[in-house]
Amino acid sequence: MNWEPKGRVMENSSSEDVMKIGKILVPTDFSNQSRAALQQAQSFARRFEARIDLLHVWEPPEQARPDVWLHVDREARKQLTRAACDKQRQDMLAFLRDVPDDLAARVYPRLASGVVVDEILSAATREGVGLIVMGTHGRRGLAHLFLGSVTEKVLRLAPCPVLVVRQARDQQRDGREAA
Repeated sequence: MNWEPKGRVMENSSSEDVMKIGKILVPTDFSNQSRAALQQAQSFARRFEARIDLLHVWEPPEQARPDVWLHVDREARKQLTRAACDKQRQDMLAFLRDVPDDLAARVYPRLASGVVVDEILSAATREGVGLIVMGTHGRRGLAHLFLGSVTEKVLRLAPCPVLVVRQARDQQRDGREAA
């Protein structure tokens, strides 16, 4: 039986190499899974005295559904885009309420627009991130096939280690946060 690791294997690394995590990137879609990932990232930030870059990426409709967006006039596009940006800001502020006071100064919220995977990978590379901590919705079967997996793509292409946080199924259904 052949066994191959699904993640990257660190060769010839000492414990000193692993302990140097200065920046942690937490991509968020404001879901309970993202909240669970943020909680894990907070533990790492305390331990390594690291900063957390909290990133939400809004995928504009023209990228997600260009066929529909073509039929919307220019002024309506501007209004929709402004409203979406305002909504993202409000959602980020609400999400930040979960950050404990002792870590608030080390959490840097950022909003971006573009293709979600591309923006996450670009931020990780540009900012010299030492660890990405992200949630997963755990879709399976056709849902995974048709929707793809941002987490899976980031895991395969990231320039640094990725920690994937998944809630227990009963917590996902009940909407409770992971401990």
